[in-house]
Amino acid sequence: MLRGFIVGAGIFVAASANAQSVTSWTATSGIEQFALTDIVRGKPPVDASPVAWHGAGPMFSVARTRTSGPRLHRIEFVLADSNDFSYRSKQREFTADPEDGAFHLEGRYEYHRGVFTRHVPSWLRPSIGVRGSGAWLSMTQRVPPANDISKSSTDACGALVVAAILAPEKRLSLDVNYANGLRIGGVSPHGSGVDEAYAAAGGWTTDLTLTGRVRLASRYAIAIRYFDRGDGIESSHRSFTTSQRQFGVGVIYAK
Repeated sequence: MLRGFIVGAGIFVAASANAQSVTSWTATSGIEQFALTDIVRGKPPVDASPVAWHGAGPMFSVARTRTSGPRLHRIEFVLADSNDFSYRSKQREFTADPEDGAFHLEGRYEYHRGVFTRHVPSWLRPSIGVRGSGAWLSMTQRVPPANDISKSSTDACGALVVAAILAPEKRLSLDVNYANGLRIGGVSPHGSGVDEAYAAAGGWTTDLTLTGRVRLASRYAIAIRYFDRGDGIESSHRSFTTSQRQFGVGVIYAK
């Protein structure tokens, strides 16, 4: 029995050593391109407006990532403030109200676990996972001559994630992260003269994130990030899709 205990303890210590955790912080800033398209009818075939309300502005994100063996935990916060809006179609573009804007705040948590590690090349590290997130989006939108259709949305989201790291041990590496899931929340019109109340809503979300890493030292790296997401939401009185495309550059610190 004593011998079995010693062997078990040895296995536990070895497993703990192999699963030593590494924590890193990533901060990026850049620009976000934001667009909204109203949906007239959500049932197939979807009937959407040919005109998109489009703007751009600064974005900032900070993330904490902890890896332990094949497991990864990531917490991320993102803030974006878009302005300089215009209405765009395939034929023309004209400037929107100068006070129009969109402010977005989101928090995300992801859990990944490595898969097929014994069946893929050493330069590829695939994983699957889940994501939970919560977001608040406030949009100020005024339409000539005097219509204020401003609104905000709050939602929670659950998504499945497929990811991979290419060349993880090299000086140059690439993280690929694809997620697809469902949204549950609500829409609150807050334009002047609008008497509509809060309405429950639901929809979908899908996004792709590409993060290039350039290692400068054992603990520091430069991050170049591209993020592209599309969301759809439908409620009793508001149905629309939004897209967010972000380009950012930042730094990674590992300890």
